[in-house]
Amino acid sequence: MLDLSDRPELRPLSLVVRALRVEGGVTECLLVGATARDIQLEFQYGIQVIRATKDMDFAVAVPDWPTFLRIREALLASNLFQVRGKALHALTFMASTLVDLIPFGDVVRPDLTIAWPPDQDPVMTLIAYPEAWQTSLTVRLPEGETLQVISIPALAILKLVAWRDRRHSTQGKDAEDLWLLLRNYLEAGQMERLYEEGMHLFDEPDFDLDRAGAWLLGKDARQVLDLGENHQATLDVLCQILEPETDLDGPLCLVADMVPARLDLGLELLTAFHAGLTGKPNP
Repeated sequence: MLDLSDRPELRPLSLVVRALRVEGGVTECLLVGATARDIQLEFQYGIQVIRATKDMDFAVAVPDWPTFLRIREALLASNLFQVRGKALHALTFMASTLVDLIPFGDVVRPDLTIAWPPDQDPVMTLIAYPEAWQTSLTVRLPEGETLQVISIPALAILKLVAWRDRRHSTQGKDAEDLWLLLRNYLEAGQMERLYEEGMHLFDEPDFDLDRAGAWLLGKDARQVLDLGENHQATLDVLCQILEPETDLDGPLCLVADMVPARLDLGLELLTAFHAGLTGKPNP
């Protein structure tokens, strides 16, 4: 367990978590998105995050849509949460903190999507959420609260899919987050593992620590996928995104969105991640 109970800046997160449990009756929720990124990179490992966020994204395990809608109604009835726009998942906590609630579980369809009621629109891709839950980190927060936080490899998977689905509406934020994970994975407690699992890489004439870290992140992301029943289907989805984006003759939109990454370095790291994800022994 990661103990961050002495970090007062995480008290707002604790208040939201408590409200979800007490007012909404939420029993299983997983912190995903940029706040999860900050907890691990910045709070756990001291890695500076340039683009901080106050948004809080939670994946909530539910057996069906009526359960999710009851949770949402209970949160709104508490007056602690307010509606934010027309999207069912978008709420505001105490008129200040943006909160997104994403249901997963039996609401996910065979094609790994959810379709929001009542009109089955919009459709959202949900890949590897159960696997992200299985590999999550338990974090102790201020105010005596605990929370499951998505692991960095699982977050990389979600960010890759999110970039594909919403790159035109989020101005490259998902690509920037993926860049941070790729560039900093070794510093996030993985250096010793590189010496244990990647000693063969040191013999390469063009050995590079950044590429080795991205390769290790891809390798760990594959281990997350392999926990799922549909691991080949989810791997296929990720490869369909990565293959054209790591082709020199391809669109290279993902690399271009990785501000402030240089195109050449971004391409190297993305290619190394793809290599680790697909089981190649070298980045």
